[in-house]
Amino acid sequence: MEETEIRSLLFEIFRNTFDYTLPVTDDLSAEKVEKWTSFTHTVFIVEIEARFGITLSLREVARFRNLGDIVIAIKKHKE
Repeated sequence: MEETEIRSLLFEIFRNTFDYTLPVTDDLSAEKVEKWTSFTHTVFIVEIEARFGITLSLREVARFRNLGDIVIAIKKHKE
């Protein structure tokens, strides 16, 4: 799966999960999104795993600082 495909699907999941209408970029993080709570974060991770057919470890998830980090992790799983 190409990185552009990953980013496109991830950003779609993000917009739907957080009801986010502003531009989505790799540097977007929880501090910048009002609706990004522990609950919506969990929903987001579960949706990522389901849509990409991967399982993210707790260690991976704990290291995510922004959407760019998530793109990199998904890419590693899809290689």
